[in-house]
Amino acid sequence: MIKPKLLTVFLCLFAAPLFGQTIKSVMINSCNSEGLNEYIVIKNGPSSFSANSGSIDLRYGTTSPASTTYTDTFQDNGDSNYIVGLNQKLSMGCDFQFINAKNNSILPADAYFIVMHQSPDDTADFSA
Repeated sequence: MIKPKLLTVFLCLFAAPLFGQTIKSVMINSCNSEGLNEYIVIKNGPSSFSANSGSIDLRYGTTSPASTTYTDTFQDNGDSNYIVGLNQKLSMGCDFQFINAKNNSILPADAYFIVMHQSPDDTADFSA
């Protein structure tokens, strides 16, 4: 996995039971440009927090603990056009929406959020 220069963070908000902050899913896509298409779905715990490189610290590597950071930079303004496009793919009656999370956005308690590279070249289809 290559280390991305900037990340886009966006939220998927919908009702969910209370859990601790956990990684819910990881998408490893080795097609096209390696590192651009991976994303991580995380469910926040019972408290809100500010999304930035200090509060979301994901690492990878061949040592334990892993030492290479994946979340050391964030796209300051997120990517509102990308998020609008994702919401347009959702079917009518869908019980959630994607929300653009800028650097230092407050992520609410019990929210799902996705961390991904700012410029995927094989965009996931979230319409299902």
